[in-house]
Amino acid sequence: MKSPLVPKSHTEQLKYVISCAVQAPSSHNTQPWKFSIEKNTISVYADLTRNLPTGDPNNRELYISVGTCLQNLISAAQALNCRVKVEYFSLPKSKELVATVEIIFPKTKTKPNKEILDAIWERRSNRTSYLPEKNIPQGVQQKIIKLATDHELKLNLIADRTKITAISKMVKQGMIEFLWKPAFRKELSRWIRHDWSKKGDGLPGYSIGLPGVISLVAPVLVQSTATIPVIALTEAKAVESCPVVGVLTIKKDIPLWWVKTGMTFEAIALHLETRGISTSILTAAVECPSQNIKLRKLVSGVPGLFFRLGYSTGPGISVPRRDGENVLR
Repeated sequence: MKSPLVPKSHTEQLKYVISCAVQAPSSHNTQPWKFSIEKNTISVYADLTRNLPTGDPNNRELYISVGTCLQNLISAAQALNCRVKVEYFSLPKSKELVATVEIIFPKTKTKPNKEILDAIWERRSNRTSYLPEKNIPQGVQQKIIKLATDHELKLNLIADRTKITAISKMVKQGMIEFLWKPAFRKELSRWIRHDWSKKGDGLPGYSIGLPGVISLVAPVLVQSTATIPVIALTEAKAVESCPVVGVLTIKKDIPLWWVKTGMTFEAIALHLETRGISTSILTAAVECPSQNIKLRKLVSGVPGLFFRLGYSTGPGISVPRRDGENVLR
């Protein structure tokens, strides 16, 4: 979907950049963010009521999700040729307030960077298989490594087939360990929506391969253990299909760096989108303690986020978004 027309007034442009922010990815499509606007400053909050106590007990994925949203907001403002001043707050002491973004509008009328705005609206997590024989150009790899460095993170790009196979096994085992937990399956089921839902969040049946009428019973089906081996094997094969996988490593395993992890990933994903390259976040190898240890040894650092990247064999699937009025405090 191409980006909507940019409104003319500064007041409406502030709402516009928030509409860009909420196009960001989030775990289970929980969209755990809120915003407030005061003059030309937007405050970005973590909505802790949308947490996942079983799948994300430390709110790690939640803060990563807020980070992706924050980066979208910043990228959108910069695409409007605005200057931004970002102030981060000490988490978790600040409770829900993650950052404030002061937006300084240009004094003269300028042309928006439509490439970036379109990338924000067109980027979708693409869970199809990728083309293993089609490599990512070296120039693109160097660019996204620099983007990570600019955000004070390190990006490990792994192309060695033996290591990719090892990672695929970590993903498979991590998925199995999570899905065998009844509490995790029950929690996941709460975020499954039927295809006609108007809630604007969660995972519609069509997004997990259960479209139409079947989506009405999808919350019940995902609690079954029968499909666990199939799901885990599918995820593993998806990793195997990649020409390269990325692991972002962080300095400290604390909320501020989780936010920066999300920001870094989204900056990378937007750049790759402009180059026709798909991405998809995989959390199992990072969040599952037994597999996290193995991943740490492989990348010699603290894994912040693991993702697939490559040229996809099919389109990414759109999932609903809450509109601006529902995300304002």
